[in-house]
Amino acid sequence: MTELDPGGHVNDAYDVTFTDGTHGVYKPNVPENEFVQVRSTIPENQLAAREVAASRLDEDLGFGLVPTTARWDGPHGAGSMQEFVENASPGRPAGDYPVAEGERMAVLDYVSGNTDRHMGNYLTGPDGRLVAIDHGYSFPESNGEPLRSDFVSQRMNQPLSPETMARIQATDPAVLADRLRSTGLSEQALSGAMDRFNEIRSRGMITGEAWNAFRPPSPW
Repeated sequence: MTELDPGGHVNDAYDVTFTDGTHGVYKPNVPENEFVQVRSTIPENQLAAREVAASRLDEDLGFGLVPTTARWDGPHGAGSMQEFVENASPGRPAGDYPVAEGERMAVLDYVSGNTDRHMGNYLTGPDGRLVAIDHGYSFPESNGEPLRSDFVSQRMNQPLSPETMARIQATDPAVLADRLRSTGLSEQALSGAMDRFNEIRSRGMITGEAWNAFRPPSPW
């Protein structure tokens, strides 16, 4: 097991080699006494749930952007394990990718409420395809911090393609909600994600209505 880019990330990540020679990226949950609150809307010790939830969302939509991710208990405790993409290169500007891929990334980032989609948090696969990684700061508890995704900002209020909308319409909201809930997301984070999903499903585009209406739970 080798640490990936030591000191280059807020949270630790490790390249794990399995007995069959395959690799995975292991991200342990950060112990409470070491947790750095980078996002006020992301609870401590909950990053792994968000990594897994992004993978489930991508799977249900059939986008093929997020490498398969699951819960995993490793040498540094409970966390997430993500399929390692061999021979990937750094991310390019959002507009450099095919329109269909960028559009799907916009949907993924909006529904998941991604607050951290900078160029270091996606890759270019060896075949040139877009690869979405690092989703620990998605599925926030409120809209207290802005979405951060050039893919979303470039596609606000633009009708989505029939192909992308067909995938969204084919996704059962109840099934999706159950799949996301099973990852350990709070009901508040889940509710926000489903409101954003249903906004796209009904409007045929990302309008921002559901994000603007997303508020913290009442204290009473």
